Amino acid sequence: MRPQTPSALIVWLWRAVFLGAAAAGAALPGCNGSSDATTAASDESAVKTAAPLASIGAAKTAEAPPQLPEPVAGTPQSLLHEAKMLRMKPLAGVTSADQIAAAQLARQKELVRLTTEVIAKTHDEPASERTFDDAAFLLMNARLQLALCDDEQVRNENVDALYEHAEAFHRRNPESKAAAEAAFAVAKLAHENARRHGSQEWLEEFARQAQVFATKFPKEESRGPSLLFSAGWSCELHGLTQPATACYTQIADRFPGTEEAVTAAGSLRRLKLVGQPLQLGGSTLDGGYVSIDEYAGKPVLVLFWQASNPKVADLMPVLADLQAAHGENFGIIGVALDEDESAVREFLDSCGLKWKQIFFADPSKRGWKNTVAEFYGVKSVPALWLVGSDGKVRATNLSAETARQAVANAR
Repeated sequence: MRPQTPSALIVWLWRAVFLGAAAAGAALPGCNGSSDATTAASDESAVKTAAPLASIGAAKTAEAPPQLPEPVAGTPQSLLHEAKMLRMKPLAGVTSADQIAAAQLARQKELVRLTTEVIAKTHDEPASERTFDDAAFLLMNARLQLALCDDEQVRNENVDALYEHAEAFHRRNPESKAAAEAAFAVAKLAHENARRHGSQEWLEEFARQAQVFATKFPKEESRGPSLLFSAGWSCELHGLTQPATACYTQIADRFPGTEEAVTAAGSLRRLKLVGQPLQLGGSTLDGGYVSIDEYAGKPVLVLFWQASNPKVADLMPVLADLQAAHGENFGIIGVALDEDESAVREFLDSCGLKWKQIFFADPSKRGWKNTVAEFYGVKSVPALWLVGSDGKVRATNLSAETARQAVANAR
């Protein structure tokens, strides 16, 4: 068995970036993955769907295939054609959730049967490689839906089958499209289970499968870094810094020059900050300049924030209390990640704090393009860091609840 779903589900507020949007016959109860009616082209590019702050990009729209004559009955091409038509066929004559689930389950099982037969007839026929690849793609997609369904026995059988197929396709031809699609399907399985349950086991498996995919298929210069980055960021959200660091490191090593590599490099700097001196400085809202060096010998809180985020407003009373308690022996530096200067000024007028803001006059360096945020791979707000009186970073993940004690210990 592969990683198992825990009985106590952990809520994880991270939207899926892999399972494509459904076309006809959307995701249904009992098989909760992407729709079986989603086109193969959109499934292949689903990893490009933009996730919050991940800069993965948008999925491409598939062009309608040319109309071709139906293949000769009984051939692998005919079986593949039948599978494709079944996959796109709307469910008919079903209304209740149970009926829909049963019909969906039956459809996926039939797709497994048809595509398995195609693969058996074409696996050693070089002239039929495209047919083999198409069948492998459909097979892995059907297995994925079954591995995510509500029936425990069916689910477990197909989880194991996904891993076994991926290994078999890679042994057959490690550079084939079938091998790449199979490995990607296994990563999608791990991602979806991690998204649903937030368990450490599935999050770590997601990170592992992302690394396996990038290692085995280095030419996948779009899906490889996107997969690694999503896995790394997902692990970070749950405090799993070791697998996150491994994913970011592999992006930097294997896919230099990509957008993900730039952000991963910043994330690696941030993850290694604790215990190190902080480099921080930038233009201020009033046209001056502020540097962490100005606060030598004092504990300093650094807050990355946006005016529209309600959690930032929740932090203000805590920061005000700390400023009142410690006075001149304590500092706060803000890194404002809004694009609108008036929004920053309005928020500062209402919060009642005396603190300098890093905010650039150049609009191209505002928002998430703020050079400080980019340098340290900051991807969410509020992000509250603490620098001790010795100038070394003590924490990069403080909350309203932990900030008071952390400041007291940092003196």
